[in-house]
Amino acid sequence: MLGYIGHANDKDGLAGYVTREERFRSMEAESVELINVLTDSKLEVKSGEGMVDVCKAIEDTRTEAKSEGMKQGMKQGMIDTLASLVRDGVIPLSDAAARTGLTPDEFVAQTVRT
Repeated sequence: MLGYIGHANDKDGLAGYVTREERFRSMEAESVELINVLTDSKLEVKSGEGMVDVCKAIEDTRTEAKSEGMKQGMKQGMIDTLASLVRDGVIPLSDAAARTGLTPDEFVAQTVRT
């Protein structure tokens, strides 16, 4: 567990470490929950599960994060495209906002970059 904590800030290093260490293939659920608390990890521990394959849990977490990032990127791309059409006068702000499921004020806030 200490090795996991030591690698927690290096996601690629952590994945490599866990893959090399056989003990992470089957770890008690309580230990995984402790790892989650100590490292702010989000490894899934299913209710009633006694043992957890930490390697698979990390892979699942990374896959989920990648998928979520892609969804956010696609939504931001759509917002950027619609904002461009609004600026060019092709569509009204209200239509652009409606296509994204946002209010006009929320849409404007999403298009403002700091």
